Amino acid sequence: MSDQRSTKVFLSYSRKDRAFVSDIVEALEAADDIEVFRDTDDILPTEEWKDRLEQLIGEADTIVFALSPHSAKSDICSWEVEHAESLNKRIAPIVIKDVEGSDIPAALSKLNYIFFTNKREFDASIQNLITALNTDIDWIREHTRLGELARRWDGQGRPKSQKLRSIDLTAAENWIALQPANAPPPAPLPREYIQASRLAARRRQQGTVSGSLIAAIVAIVLAGYAFLQQQSAQENERQATQERDRAVVAEQLAEAQRLEAERNAQLAEENEQLAKSNEARATEERERAEANEARATQERDRAVLAEALAEERAVAEQVAKEEAEAALAAATQTANGLIFNLAQEFRHSGVPSGTIARILEEARQLQDVLIGDNPDDPELLRSKSAALSEISNTLLAQGDMSAAMAIAEESLSISRVLAERDPKNVLWQSDVSVNLSRVGNVRVATGDRTGALAAYEEALKVVRALVERYPEKTVFQRDVAVILNSVGDIRIATEDVTGALV
Repeated sequence: MSDQRSTKVFLSYSRKDRAFVSDIVEALEAADDIEVFRDTDDILPTEEWKDRLEQLIGEADTIVFALSPHSAKSDICSWEVEHAESLNKRIAPIVIKDVEGSDIPAALSKLNYIFFTNKREFDASIQNLITALNTDIDWIREHTRLGELARRWDGQGRPKSQKLRSIDLTAAENWIALQPANAPPPAPLPREYIQASRLAARRRQQGTVSGSLIAAIVAIVLAGYAFLQQQSAQENERQATQERDRAVVAEQLAEAQRLEAERNAQLAEENEQLAKSNEARATEERERAEANEARATQERDRAVLAEALAEERAVAEQVAKEEAEAALAAATQTANGLIFNLAQEFRHSGVPSGTIARILEEARQLQDVLIGDNPDDPELLRSKSAALSEISNTLLAQGDMSAAMAIAEESLSISRVLAERDPKNVLWQSDVSVNLSRVGNVRVATGDRTGALAAYEEALKVVRALVERYPEKTVFQRDVAVILNSVGDIRIATEDVTGALV
């Protein structure tokens, strides 16, 4: 047998399945002693691709065929299988996508498949493939080595100098006799190579014997007729021994051929049973698909009926709901409009701040009544927050710092609730930064520079996150600049000139 070396695998596949096949190649090459050949990696740009493919297939111990709808219809893949079959190479088909039985190449239909169609069982499928590749691997490697020697001998005109000799010849004859049950038989050319090597050995032996015979004749002439007779008897005995050896080898070869025929018959029977099993499974799958389609049709019919009934019931409910929502929206809009108008009207008037606060509080109470049974409605809450912000600005302009701060913090609290409810809502996140800035403004007005700086910096953190998520929205970049100016003003007021410059 040959020296230990890595197991060589040629992967036949369609270029359209390159991505999935690359995962298989990576998993195989991660295993010990497996080397994978494929056309995309092992053919140089200037090489004749067909000659190189023939060489790669010849040097491979096993041909792994990635079976899919694309490879099943590929002319190149079909040629690769035919060439491997002509060399009696071991072929291991793997199914990476389901294929119609009629599309599978004839050389593959009789073989057992390893399935890779379930991605969750990928690792188990790889292990099954590695086990198959390593089965009878010593015998398979010798199959490859002798095949390559035979093709080189035949391609160079069958020179005498390249024939097997002595121990290598005996090992090759024993290799034929020890063929494993499921291994592919040797191709005709390796057999012919071994037989030619044996014939050459016999001729060399006969030449040696002839030389010895001439020497014996000279010795007999010189030593006498009796010695000649003795030498002749010994020669006859050697020839008889040779004939017995040839008979034993012929008997071994005949026995190996008989065992091969029995194995081929057994394999044909197993393939026939597999074909019947596949056909039965296909029939079962078709019947199951038909039953599923019938059930699906029934479900669709029931769904259509249920949808029609639900639509009828929903019409009346929708009309009532829309009327109620329209009334609530109109009333809420009226209340919000009132608050904004009052706030803007009082902002620069001479009305006492206490009176302004009382009037705006009555407007807020009206808004709460309108919200009524919908205290968690996000749109109503956001509208309320906006109105509170306007009230806070008005109270701040009138010099009512305490009331302005309370209203600004209430507006901020509503914004925080909405932002926590849906962190992906851009408007609600932006409302938090706006209300934080307003709280900062009120704190600046009350002389609380530390509290104002904390509010500005939190607002800056929120709006910077929005800029990072939505760099195309320039309004957030503008907000960053505005808040940074406010932070700079605070730091100037606290004599932090370096911080202000930053």
